[in-house]
Amino acid sequence: MFSPIRFIPVVAFALSQAAFAQKLPTPAAEEKPKVETAAPRVTVHTDVPKASDKTSDVPAWLNQPPVRATQPGSEVIIVTPDTPAFKIPSASVGGISIYGLSDQEAYRKLKANLDSRLEETITLDDGTKQWTTTRERAGISIPYAALIRQARQNKGDVPLRFEVNSAAAQKLMRGIASKADYAKISVPASVMRLQAALQKTPPSSYIKLIALRLPEPPKSATPDSGLAKFPYVLAEFSSRYDASLRGRTNNLRMAAKLVNGTVVPEGGVFSANKAIGPRNAADGWREAHMFVSGQVVNGVGAGICQCSSTIYNAALLAGLPIVERHPHMFRVTYVPASRDAAIYWGGKDFRFRNNTGGAIYVQTFLKGGRFHARLLGTQPRRGSFAVESRVVSRKKGTLSEAYRVARIGAEEVKEKLSRDYYRPKPE
Repeated sequence: MFSPIRFIPVVAFALSQAAFAQKLPTPAAEEKPKVETAAPRVTVHTDVPKASDKTSDVPAWLNQPPVRATQPGSEVIIVTPDTPAFKIPSASVGGISIYGLSDQEAYRKLKANLDSRLEETITLDDGTKQWTTTRERAGISIPYAALIRQARQNKGDVPLRFEVNSAAAQKLMRGIASKADYAKISVPASVMRLQAALQKTPPSSYIKLIALRLPEPPKSATPDSGLAKFPYVLAEFSSRYDASLRGRTNNLRMAAKLVNGTVVPEGGVFSANKAIGPRNAADGWREAHMFVSGQVVNGVGAGICQCSSTIYNAALLAGLPIVERHPHMFRVTYVPASRDAAIYWGGKDFRFRNNTGGAIYVQTFLKGGRFHARLLGTQPRRGSFAVESRVVSRKKGTLSEAYRVARIGAEEVKEKLSRDYYRPKPE
């Protein structure tokens, strides 16, 4: 039971507080200011370059460690430096789009799609011989970083281009110069020619090197002059030609005149291209049928392969070592299969070496509808030689082989010369 005296003051105090509260005005509710906060623009990169990646052509920032940043209440993300305008519509390199990609992503994509272009072959021509290599081996690279930057600045597509490592290209040219048969290569000028060829659109895959001294065909001797010095007939061979083909016959006659009288010293090498020289219309060469890229077309100087093929057979019968010989793309009619020797200026050549112990005189002429090749020497031939050829297959073209049989005293040696494939002739 509680005391009524202590309860009355408490009730009175509560009533007075309620009355006081009723007299105070109720404050108006304050409106909280609206704060517009834009979502932070963050670029997320997950393709971070590895330490082992090649960095020679990668933009510098691609090789920096990633920067980790956080936003309150957000996940940890990886932020790398970025090009603000990397989403330029239609930006591409060599037809490869880099739209929506960071520098790093663009580099990876271009490298994956274009590195194979460095494996494509290029041809270097020293005027007497052609050399084939790949762009990469020639010290050629693709400047990906510069191409990405240019594509974004141009807001469109930029063509693929290459760069040349001068030191690597000079090393390649010096190697070619050391092996060139008849021309002295100018290394600095040839490197500049290589750089110029790659700056073309599209880049050229054929480079004509700069030679300080081009080969000069030897002067032909007057027919039969000095023959008394060469009393021994080492071998001779002839092949029939069609005199009604005037252009071809003209070229054969010119080739015979140029080759006739060529003297090959002991240990020296006979070259059909060097003996005949370049073929052009200004010097009197005419057009005739020739094989090019799987087709029969007209070409100036065509038909002289019959000259080299006839000399090839004479060289085989003389027992001479063959240095260089190439089959034709299609079968020819003037010699059996695997006994032809295709040539063209600045490329394929036919060559044999003189190992007879004395000089050789090469005699060539046209007579009775046949092209004749005769090899005369200062020393007699040792032994006798025969040439055999056979067709192995005629399925989808012709597959054939040729052998040389040497008989020296009681000994007989059979030498395999070549195994050749000839395509079916186009209709």
